[in-house]
Amino acid sequence: MSKRKSITAGELYVQLDREFRQRRPRECASCYLMLPYRVDRVDGEANWEVIIPAGCSHGCANVIEELVAEYGQEYDLAAESRAS
Repeated sequence: MSKRKSITAGELYVQLDREFRQRRPRECASCYLMLPYRVDRVDGEANWEVIIPAGCSHGCANVIEELVAEYGQEYDLAAESRAS
């Protein structure tokens, strides 16, 4: 059973983006973090992913991968509520 806290994609994005801005290499001004999206998992890993920017020579992809690993241990995305 997962001990992760369930939060919305927006809430998770705010936390990830804030941390990415702090850790992002100063040399890079173009990379940004995208909104996390929900994925189905059965292996006990976090139920979300983010798209990692390609082609940055400053190491932003590594920073994002580290954030995903860290925050993936703590958070799952809440199921979306659908209005009828």
